[in-house]
Amino acid sequence: MKLLIYADSPYWGGAPLALLRIAKGLAKSGVKIHIMGQMTAPIHASLKQNPWIETVIPIEHYNLRSYLPKIRRCKIDLILGSSFKPDLGCAQIANALNLPLFWRMALHPKHLGRKKAPLKPAAVNDIVRTIGMLSDKIITVSDYLKKLFVGQGFEAHTIYNGCDQHLFRQNTFERTLFRSKVGLLQNEIGIGLVANYHPSKNHACLIHALSLLHSKNSRFKTYFIGDAFRSKMLSCQKEAKELVRRYQLQSNIFFLGFQESMSVIYNGLDVIVFPFIDEGCSNALLEAMACQKIVVANGSGSFPEIITHGKEGLIVPADSPEILSKALRTVIENQSDFRAMGAKARERVIRQFSLGRMIRNYKKFFLKN
Repeated sequence: MKLLIYADSPYWGGAPLALLRIAKGLAKSGVKIHIMGQMTAPIHASLKQNPWIETVIPIEHYNLRSYLPKIRRCKIDLILGSSFKPDLGCAQIANALNLPLFWRMALHPKHLGRKKAPLKPAAVNDIVRTIGMLSDKIITVSDYLKKLFVGQGFEAHTIYNGCDQHLFRQNTFERTLFRSKVGLLQNEIGIGLVANYHPSKNHACLIHALSLLHSKNSRFKTYFIGDAFRSKMLSCQKEAKELVRRYQLQSNIFFLGFQESMSVIYNGLDVIVFPFIDEGCSNALLEAMACQKIVVANGSGSFPEIITHGKEGLIVPADSPEILSKALRTVIENQSDFRAMGAKARERVIRQFSLGRMIRNYKKFFLKN
């Protein structure tokens, strides 16, 4: 099989990186991988260095017909499209070349707008219908997203994201390395939020919760790990920093930006928080669970599908800083009581959300359809 992966995002974080993990796993089983999409020059150079990628086609303009001869020479059997722009480069190419299009939906459509505010329900329904009509098959990364398509009368299949449990695991050396690097003392609690600064990641909720926590406990330090690469993300990052100054939390909250060695980050911290308004299927959540971290997540999106409250982590009501603060205080004051959650979280990742399981599910789905 020759598979064209179409990822229309120049920055290649999150969902596009998940596509690459899928592609690499499929390549090991003999699938020929071709990549097409927007990409910066460094991303293009990096992709070309991968021996398992047959062809890299950067999109430099949207006269997509000009790319058709090169795609024809690749003799593609199937296109796997990403979830970013249903305006629909991959659909145009699939139609022009009479190729089947499988659409992978990893993000709720309400976050596809250019403004901070989520799209209204009518606009979301239009996007769902458009994707449903133009795709031969729809893959969602959670049942939460699957319901959007089923509700509009389309068939969709859930394949959850997968985590490499061999790369992400408990490591005392990495813990010492991170804590010495950032000056986090052994008796201090390290809290982390791993996400870009999209409005849906809801950094403000955690900052509000930490301001309440700080009035009762100052033994914690919090690290925001992630980048801002679009105007609305830069705006949210600026607002987060202003909130930290307003609450005088500069000694407790630190902005570390993009980090490459994420296993070092997880191992160095004690609690990872996911205050997201909603989420398709968080790779960061699975990675933190694999590293046996205590995870605290909003009860929205796919989080309740992955975490059983009180077993693999804690679920709190969405966008409730007061309750989130109480949950964090309980964890900090009774940390030893929650360590068993970390072990159960890792067991769940290995059992249900491993990288190998995800690759097998994609391979089975492609062969079946």
